[in-house]
Amino acid sequence: MDLQQTIRDNLRDKLHLFMPGSDTSNADQTEEDIRFIKQILPSGITQSKQYLKSGNCYMTVYLVNRFPTRMPALVFTEIFNKPGVTVTMDLEVAQKSQAMEELENSINELDTRVFVNRHSSENRNDSYDLNDLLELHKKLQLTSEDIAYISLRFWIYAKTVNELKAKVKSLADDLKTYGMYGFVPEYEILAEYRGMQIAANTIRQPIPILDTLKEQFPYYFQSFTDPHGWVWGETKTGGLVLLDTNRHTSQRKSSDIVFIGQKGAGKSTELKYHAQIQLALGNKVLAYDVEGEMLEYAVVNGGRVVKPADPSGYINFLELHQMFSKKIEEDISDAAADETSIIAENYTYEMSRLVKNFQQLFPELGDEHFDELRDMLMRTFLKFHITKTTPLIRLSHEDFPVMHDLYDTLYDALYETGTDGKLYYRASVSEHRRNVLERLLAKIKPYQRDGIYAPYFDHHSAFDISEEQLVVFDMSSLNGLEENISNAYIMHTMSLMWSEVYKNRIRNMGRRGEEIRECILIFDEAHKVLNTKNTEGLALCDDMTRRDRKYDAAIWLASQQPRDFAPSGYNENLDKIHNIFGLIQYKVLMQQDQSNFPILKELFPQFTDSEIESTALYEKGEKLISIGAGAKIRCALTLPDDYLAYFGGGR
Repeated sequence: MDLQQTIRDNLRDKLHLFMPGSDTSNADQTEEDIRFIKQILPSGITQSKQYLKSGNCYMTVYLVNRFPTRMPALVFTEIFNKPGVTVTMDLEVAQKSQAMEELENSINELDTRVFVNRHSSENRNDSYDLNDLLELHKKLQLTSEDIAYISLRFWIYAKTVNELKAKVKSLADDLKTYGMYGFVPEYEILAEYRGMQIAANTIRQPIPILDTLKEQFPYYFQSFTDPHGWVWGETKTGGLVLLDTNRHTSQRKSSDIVFIGQKGAGKSTELKYHAQIQLALGNKVLAYDVEGEMLEYAVVNGGRVVKPADPSGYINFLELHQMFSKKIEEDISDAAADETSIIAENYTYEMSRLVKNFQQLFPELGDEHFDELRDMLMRTFLKFHITKTTPLIRLSHEDFPVMHDLYDTLYDALYETGTDGKLYYRASVSEHRRNVLERLLAKIKPYQRDGIYAPYFDHHSAFDISEEQLVVFDMSSLNGLEENISNAYIMHTMSLMWSEVYKNRIRNMGRRGEEIRECILIFDEAHKVLNTKNTEGLALCDDMTRRDRKYDAAIWLASQQPRDFAPSGYNENLDKIHNIFGLIQYKVLMQQDQSNFPILKELFPQFTDSEIESTALYEKGEKLISIGAGAKIRCALTLPDDYLAYFGGGR
C-alpha cells in the first residue's frame, strides 16, 4: 500500500508542474519530467473554452453550485456511481461561529427582501428560503451540529465535442431531478483538473450535516465477507461479496453449488471464473463439457482435454475404480480399518455399477439378461486375476479387460469346437440360456473390435490424469449418438471422475490446512446428466453429493432451464432431484424466464416467491445466492474482457 501511495504522489507532483496556477516555475521542470509527460500524454493537452482535449479524448467538468435544502438519503451514492463519469468532492467543516455569522447575515438579507414590493413569486421563493434558513439556524444553535462546505465536480469524457455536450446536458438534467444545479466553467477547465489530485474546495456550497450530508453516505450496505473469500460480485449498495465456498462451518456443510440461469444470463462465465480461482488456489478441477466450448480455456490454464473418440482420450468401459471407502467416510483409524472388507465392498459396488451401465446401454433387455451378464463380467475379470480381494488402486489401465474380452467370454460360454473342428452349442447350455447368451452377444457385438461404437467402448484407458490439475472432458461428440449410448458413456465418465476424487483424497491423507487439495467436479448443462429420465445418473449423483464433503470434493452444476431436470412425462423421480438440490449447499439463481417460476419455487424453497420473481429483471451476471441457514445475498459480477476472450462460448 505504501508503494502504491508513493507512485500516486510522484505522479501527482509531476502533473502539478504543468498545471496553470502552480507555484512551481518552469525551471523546476526537468528533462525527465518533460519526457515523462510526453510518455503518458504523447498528444499533449489542448484547452478550449469549455473542454480539454488529449489525443482523441475530449473532457470537461460540471461544477455543482446549488443544492436543495434537503435531499433524500443516499442521493450521493447514486450520482457518484454514474457510468462514464469521474466524481470528486472536496469537503470541509466550517467553524461554528463563522457559520452562524454567515447564516445570520443571509437571514437578515432575506428578511429585508421579503418586505420589498416585488413580484409575488419572487417574494414567495424568498420566504421559502428564509424559513429554511431559520430552521437551520435553530438546529445549529440548539444542537452540536455544524455546516459543511463542499465543492462537487463531475468529469465527463467523450470522443467528439457533440457527444461531450450531449453527456453534459444529460448529466445536468439528471442532477436537476435531485434539485441540484451547476455549470461548466469557461476557460478554467485545466485549472479545475487540479481538483482531481489536490484539495480544491473553491465552490464552498454549504450543506447542513444533520439535514443532508450525513444521510448521503451509506451507513448500512449489504455485503458478505469470508476470511479467505474471493470476489463473487458487488451488491446494489456497493458492498463486496467475498465468499469462500471451500470453507466448512456448522451451517455450511459442503462446497457444492448449483447455478440456474437462462441463456445469456452468464452462468457458464461464472463457472469458468470460479474454476479459475480454484486453479489459482492449487485445487484440482474436472469439468464435464457438453458443448465443447472449453478447449481454449483448458489450453490457457495448462489443462488437458479428453475426447472420447480420440485415441489419446480413450476410456475403458470395463475398468473398475476405487470409488468409496468406509475408512474415509466413517473416519476409521488405520489400525481399525479392515482393508479386505473395504476392497470387497468396493468390488461389489463397482460390479453393480457396471451392470447398471449396461442397463443404460441396453434398456430393452430384461433382468435375466443382466443376471447372466453379471456372471459373465465376473468370469471375464477372473481371467485377468481381478476378484473381490484385488486392490484396484494398484492396477494399471492395461490390467483390466476391455469389451471384446467380455464378448469372448460370452462366446466361449455359448459355443464349443467339436472334434470335427466345427462350432457347436455347448451341450450344458439350455435352450433358454442359449437364447439369452445369443441376444447378449448380438447386443455387445457393435461395441467391440470392428463394431461401429468400438472407438468409444473397446479400448484400454489411454491417459492418467491423477497429477493433472485441470481436465476437461469434451463430450460434444456424444451429442449425435443415441440417448442410451450417451447416457451409458456419461455414467462411466462420471465414475472415472469420482475415482479421481478418491485418489485425490488418498493424496490428502496426513495433510492439513493449505496442503489439502480440493477436487471440484463441474457439470455445465447439468440436465444432460441429472434429470428424472436418467435414473442411474440421478442415483450416482445422489451418492456423490452425499459423500463428497468427506472426500475433499465439491460438485458444481449449471443449467439453463430448471424444467430440463424434469422432462415432460418423467416426473416420477422429481423427489430425487429435490433431494440432490437439498444436499447442495449453495444455490445461485440468475436471470430467469417467468415460465420457470413455478418449478423454481418447487425445487428451491429457500427463496421466497418475490425473490424468484425478481430474477426476471436481472441483468447479465446478476445473481441471488442462498448461502445457507437462511442467509441470502444478491450481487452482480463483471469480468474484464481479457478473461472473456478465452472463456469460449457462454460469455
